[in-house]
Amino acid sequence: MDLPFVVRCSAVVLAELSRGARSREMTKFVLDLERNLRVITPTEGEWSESGRLVSRITAARHYDAHKTRDIHFDILIALGARRIGAVLITRNDHDFKTILEFLNFNLVCW
Repeated sequence: MDLPFVVRCSAVVLAELSRGARSREMTKFVLDLERNLRVITPTEGEWSESGRLVSRITAARHYDAHKTRDIHFDILIALGARRIGAVLITRNDHDFKTILEFLNFNLVCW
């Protein structure tokens, strides 16, 4: 099948999916994604920038430690998408729209 676009997956997303994989089928699904999609990994600079953004966002929104960790991972995903000029597609509209207030990247929520 020819796709009119190229699909990428963040290494952060793969880590989150692996963390939640509770069955053999789910584990296989994550491994298949890793093998069949080009994986985008955060750079050293993105890790540094993400820390600064986490600090700004958590101060503005008064997030607890759990929410701070979650938003940090989402920021890393957004930074990777921005770097390669990709459109980040997600159902997590609340968190990514919050990040969009602090970081310019292409976002589609459904």
